[in-house]
Parts: sequence; structure tokens; C-alpha cells
Amino acid sequence: MVIGDRHSIRLYHPNPEKIGYPMQFTKPGALEKGESYFITGKGSIGMAMRAKTPIFDDDGKVIGVVSIGYLVSKIDSWRAEFLLPMAGVFVVLLGILMLLSWFLAAHIRRQMMGMEPKQIARVVRQQEALFSSVYEGLIAVDPHGYITAINRNARKMLGLSSR
Repeated sequence: MVIGDRHSIRLYHPNPEKIGYPMQFTKPGALEKGESYFITGKGSIGMAMRAKTPIFDDDGKVIGVVSIGYLVSKIDSWRAEFLLPMAGVFVVLLGILMLLSWFLAAHIRRQMMGMEPKQIARVVRQQEALFSSVYEGLIAVDPHGYITAINRNARKMLGLSSR
């Protein structure tokens, strides 16, 4: 962080030897126009990404400037140290999730006997049509003896409600 007065003279700098010397501006704005801006360029301590913003007094007059920056070398080292390993972890997790979703889809497909939803709907409609068109009473049960389907004529013969 660097703080300068209205004449761009450094009042604070991380390197005390730089205090009292003019700030380096490669783009007018913060002092001249009272605007904030971001810039990447060579500063007094090296290549840096900086944000510069004016300091105003109570009357709205620019009385100084604050510059906050990060050295590009530090950003590059952070990227190499944290971002690239995280990208690797992300790729591995993405691969694992894709594999798990493939297994889940295969399991669901087996449960549905390899049929797509439209095919299942067609089979159900055919079963309903078959059950309702047969004169005899039809009852379908599962391996535990529970009724899974019953047609209208079977209900009538057994005296069951239509529900």
C-alpha cells in the first residue's frame, strides 16, 4: 500500500526509503480526475497489479491518493502453489462424479429392464388395455403374494370396490 499527497509525493510506502519521492503513475485519473482505476505495470518495487483511488476532504476536493497493489510474481507464485493443484483436484473429482453417475445410470437402467421411460409407459398402457379387454377375471401378484394388478371383472367376481 502506498499513500500520496495531492502532489503525488509518497507519505507512506512499504520501503521507507521511497517516502518523500513522487509516486509512479502510468495512467492519469486518481488525482487529476478524482477517479479510481486498476492498472498493471512496473512500479517502484516491480511489476504489480494496482488499484488507485483518490482521497477526498470534507468539501469533495482531492487531497491525496491511495494505491494498493500485489506483485505479479506473488500472484504467479500463488497461482502455481494453490490454483494449479486445485485444478487437478477439480479434474479428479469431476472424473469420479462422472464415473459414479454412469454407475447410477446403469443401475437404474437394469432396474427398468433396459427400457426407456417411453417404452415403460407403452408397456403399462398395453397391460391396462389387455386387462380391461379380457372377459375373465385377471389378478397379478408379486412373489410375496401381494396383488399388483387386478382387472374390473376380477373385482366384480370377488365383490371388491373399484378402487
